[in-house]
Amino acid sequence: MKKSKRVWGAALFSSLLLAPCIAVHASTEDKYFTNFTISARSFTPVSAPREKSNASSVYAYVTKAGNSVKAQTWACGSTSWNSNLTQDYTGSPTNSVSLDIGYEYEIYNGIYEAGYRFAGLKLQSDNIIRSDVVSGRWSADSIRTSGMIVARH
Repeated sequence: MKKSKRVWGAALFSSLLLAPCIAVHASTEDKYFTNFTISARSFTPVSAPREKSNASSVYAYVTKAGNSVKAQTWACGSTSWNSNLTQDYTGSPTNSVSLDIGYEYEIYNGIYEAGYRFAGLKLQSDNIIRSDVVSGRWSADSIRTSGMIVARH
């Protein structure tokens, strides 16, 4: 009897340790966008909203574009786009931040803190005349690494 309680106790303890890892992994998984056309006049969603598990920054990495791009982080429902909650590097609300090609960015936002559990990323060409074709990846949550840059306006 004592042995079975210890086995069940160990199994329960192990599952409690692994549960947060599984949830974090789901929202930090990169979503790729390839040869995706973005407008010069308005912000374009790069994918459907994604689940957001914590108050971390949104991760974005543009690997191909004609110019740098502007980015917005949106608070979303599972299928709706509700509010632009992008923040600049100081944590103050801003309309958008700039992303240069070839750099990994963390984009500050107030999505999770505002009670939303889905996030969306919208991009716009930095060229005021022409649309652009971009490739890259993003995730709703991020894990800070040494090479990441905080996105600025």
